[in-house]
Amino acid sequence: MPTFGTPVKRVEDPRLLVGDGEYVDDVRQPGALHVAIVRAVYAHARITAIRTDAAAAMAGVVAVETAETLGALNGPFPHPTWFPPAKALQDVVHPMLRPEVIRLLAADKVRYVGEPVAAVVATS
Repeated sequence: MPTFGTPVKRVEDPRLLVGDGEYVDDVRQPGALHVAIVRAVYAHARITAIRTDAAAAMAGVVAVETAETLGALNGPFPHPTWFPPAKALQDVVHPMLRPEVIRLLAADKVRYVGEPVAAVVATS
């Protein structure tokens, strides 16, 4: 067994260096669909409308989803955290430190750059 500071020969390098490596993106499944996530470009903004008609009309597009079209499937879901259950926190922890709930897609407003706003499902 090697000790600290001893070079270790990597067994995966030869196949990767000659182009024989396989990555998840290389795996093709018949009938598989692809999802592109549209993300917020503003750090804090109110969502007034999401126009999906042009995307939905494109060839190969199976669905365009927003918080509105997902309805109850959009959550809210509890965010994984080290905090105890929210009910136990009410009298103990400052309101700003209470656990957050999250949605799959932003509803009504975005809270940070990159927050998912819409999803486009297509054949390619």
